[in-house]
Amino acid sequence: MNARLIFIVCLLGVTFSGCWIDEVPTPKKKSLCIVADHLSKEDSLVINQFGYNYKVSIRKEVLKPEAILKRVRSQKYNAEIDILIIESASLRKELSTMNAYKSIRSTELFGQLERQFNNTHHRWIPVCHDPLIVCKPKDSLRNCGPLDLKKTTLLPKLVLRPKHEEYHDVLSGTKFNWLNNVIGSSTQFGNERIYALSDYVERTFYANDSTAGIIPDECRYYLIDKKRTVSRICTLSIYRYGRNTAVAESFISFYMANSYSIANGRNQLPVKKQVTPNWYIRSLSIQ
Repeated sequence: MNARLIFIVCLLGVTFSGCWIDEVPTPKKKSLCIVADHLSKEDSLVINQFGYNYKVSIRKEVLKPEAILKRVRSQKYNAEIDILIIESASLRKELSTMNAYKSIRSTELFGQLERQFNNTHHRWIPVCHDPLIVCKPKDSLRNCGPLDLKKTTLLPKLVLRPKHEEYHDVLSGTKFNWLNNVIGSSTQFGNERIYALSDYVERTFYANDSTAGIIPDECRYYLIDKKRTVSRICTLSIYRYGRNTAVAESFISFYMANSYSIANGRNQLPVKKQVTPNWYIRSLSIQ
């Protein structure tokens, strides 16, 4: 009798449990809206991997800075933005003025950064940076001594393509402000010149002629001001009025864990401590 009663109770339990499961609505899939002013192939790979690993539906948009500003201004609370990936310093500044960032509460992430890239406002976190490099001839003994721009035989000229226009603003706040007055042609390639690192890598290794892969025999130096590289940075931030903050915070951690891949794909330098840049940059032997 007891065995029969136990069997009936178990059968009823399974039946009611099955009914309860059927009545529970299927949870909606998590989503994330990412807006950027530039994305590389590596960016997209990391973003897609996050979506796959975390079962998140991701929407990516690459817009010009002015289009991003227009959207935030006109649809502040309904901009369909959770994450911002930004290279434009002027866009970053405008959005900061508009209080468009949510603070990133992760001392662990900021603690991984090189000292010059750490910040206390926590409105955005640097991902990688694109410094200026100085190219000049070797000395009479074919050596590369310390860089002293005041003693160069020729004033080094800035050789910047259109996407690097903001370097003029970056330089204006440094002791190298005078370089803005010695701008060179965007097609020049040679000694006594200053380039953005990613542009120099592209010119050297991706040229559309027989010079591709031939590294010029010259001295190369990072342009340093007050122990800091003169660079444009790519930053990652959470939009203050986004609707998926929890997912956005998970994305921040995932993206930064793969930031070395992002930096290498953009031919830029990592901002994390003790992270090696890609082969192209290492082969240039920049001092």
